[in-house]
Amino acid sequence: MRFTRLMPKQAEAFRNKIPPKLHFLLLCRRRLDNRGSNPNSRHCALVDKAQSALQSLFVKLHYLSCGPGVGERPEQE
Repeated sequence: MRFTRLMPKQAEAFRNKIPPKLHFLLLCRRRLDNRGSNPNSRHCALVDKAQSALQSLFVKLHYLSCGPGVGERPEQE
């Protein structure tokens, strides 16, 4: 699937499924912190990387759900 082919309603539906997963990763990170894990450990780094990737996807889908021209540079002729 290519993101340029998602219709705004499809992007919105996809975007709406992400917050519970972001919340889960936040809880995982809190649990690691509460258990005294080293913030530089492999586990913390993986959770942080997953959270960052999901956040980036959420933002991309947000702009796609707004419709054409929002959050995009104008195409050069």
